[in-house]
Amino acid sequence: MRLLSAVTVMAVMLTGCTHTQLRHNTAKQSESLTDLFEKQVLDNLARFACDPHALPHFAFPGEGTSNVTDEGTITGEAPLNPFFTKIGLEGTRHMEESWGLVPVTDPEKLKRMRCAYQRAVGHSSDDGCVKCCEMEQEWRSDDKYDCDNDACSIKTGWYRVGRLKDVSKDCSNMVGKYCETYVWIPCEGRDEFAKLVLTILDYAVNEPPAKPMKEVVLYLNADGTGTAEQSAAHGTIKAVIAIDKNAMSLINPEEMLPELKLPTKRKTDQTGPGVLRYEQRLRSLTPNQ
Repeated sequence: MRLLSAVTVMAVMLTGCTHTQLRHNTAKQSESLTDLFEKQVLDNLARFACDPHALPHFAFPGEGTSNVTDEGTITGEAPLNPFFTKIGLEGTRHMEESWGLVPVTDPEKLKRMRCAYQRAVGHSSDDGCVKCCEMEQEWRSDDKYDCDNDACSIKTGWYRVGRLKDVSKDCSNMVGKYCETYVWIPCEGRDEFAKLVLTILDYAVNEPPAKPMKEVVLYLNADGTGTAEQSAAHGTIKAVIAIDKNAMSLINPEEMLPELKLPTKRKTDQTGPGVLRYEQRLRSLTPNQ
């Protein structure tokens, strides 16, 4: 009877402790998400402080697991006398926590991240090839967004750069490293740092807002010019274009070719052989019967 009571108490204790440990581990694992995001941004910031032309990296958790497994065994022997019973107890606990990371490999997302880091380190990011301000305006769906002075824009000068010996002891948990370059965040820079982390995370997990589009149909004469008479048309053009774009611009060879993804050669003579080939290609798209 005493042995049965001991077994029952042991089982109840193990079950309760397992649940408590699992709740604790899950909460601590969730906290590690913030550390993961901040550490990546800090290391990238150090990289760009060393080389503003660098390429950033970032990965975010796709899924995570937290497991706690308790095992216990109880052994006993028949009592040698009414006052003594031999009982053996043995227990083990196995804990496992993991994140499955998804790396960012989309070139457009990496371009936006690169622009954000370049702005943070004070490097001019509009180099003619990548127009960072235009990309940011597109992301916010606001072509009048002030990339430099808006309250939400990324600022510079809120972090410190130096060697290991220069790192403030008060900021030991907010330090990034690239080669021998260290970056740390003083207390007064925590707000701007959080803004940068949220911006990078936004670029990593979200897509830019879709542009409003419209579907248009143009009817063409035999010479490639537009006509309003569907019955007399020699061919048609169907395309999906931006809602603010004039549909008639599709007939212009300089603007039409990118829309239809036709073989491109810049045309300088509106009546030359290049335009004739273009018109023949148009007429072969969807000829009217």
